[in-house]
Amino acid sequence: MIVSNRALGLLRTLGAVMLAGSLLASCGGSTSQLDAFSPSRLVVLGDETSLLRTDGAKYSVNAIDTADADADGNVTEVLCSSKLIWVQSLANYFGLVFDGCKSSTSTATATALNQAAYGAGVAETEAQLKAFNDNIAHDSLGDKDLVTVLVGLHDIRNVYLDGNYATETQRSAEIAARAKRVAAMVNSIVSKGSKVLVSTAPDIGLSPWALGLGSSEAAEISRHVATFNTNLRLGLENDGSKIGLLLFDDLVRAAVSLPGTYGFSDVSSLACVDGHRETLLYTCTTATMAATGADTAYLWADGFHVGSTMQSYLGSQAVTRATNNPF
Repeated sequence: MIVSNRALGLLRTLGAVMLAGSLLASCGGSTSQLDAFSPSRLVVLGDETSLLRTDGAKYSVNAIDTADADADGNVTEVLCSSKLIWVQSLANYFGLVFDGCKSSTSTATATALNQAAYGAGVAETEAQLKAFNDNIAHDSLGDKDLVTVLVGLHDIRNVYLDGNYATETQRSAEIAARAKRVAAMVNSIVSKGSKVLVSTAPDIGLSPWALGLGSSEAAEISRHVATFNTNLRLGLENDGSKIGLLLFDDLVRAAVSLPGTYGFSDVSSLACVDGHRETLLYTCTTATMAATGADTAYLWADGFHVGSTMQSYLGSQAVTRATNNPF
């Protein structure tokens, strides 16, 4: 068989490519897939949306531990391993453990460290990061750490309620400034080599608290949410390899627009009864529901905190971002 010079050249080129590919494979290299990021530690910053207390309770709807009852037979403990908040879903995926959700017999060192606090705004979250960095009891942040940041709910709410800001323009400017500080904080974390999942603030303009103020008031609060989230996103130095962005505001808006799609029957009522809301929300359980099934079918746990179902959606998005981003 006679082979033309052109065909012979193509065969030689193909052979060289195949040889290069086999050499690359033999070295364990790849041009199409990065090694999956597997953090050795999770560090949680922000407000109570991300807070798992040391007693296992969350600021959402809690499950009851039916195996743990007091002498009178009344259930007294929550079951931390059910109705997870979003950072628990993330920790579980990577095999990391919070102190607040270890078995009573476990001696394992916590690998998920929760710095979040009730009522935390931007300033308090900055302080959380500083306290973590200054704590010599653990290693500094590094390239095996995954850090989560979710803050803004209280900044938006407090600025709106603060009479020192006389106009919407003044309120908007202050909220924008705070969002830029969050972005700067996230950028400082990735400069240490850590990976960050940062979430937009939820649209509390759609919350029962905001709607109770009136339609025009709720609309303004939603505009402030948009201002916060826009300035946060614009301030991030994100090339896709260090920061994963969660869209909490979009999730809330989608659930309100299409509740049935997300499994909600009510997106404007409070699941938790009075006495188990706001600062006492961690005491809200499936036994303190306003209606049967409200623990799963209601979007909001109280006036401005989401319930366990929305927490689950946010957790799923977090896992997706952490595993699909080229960390």
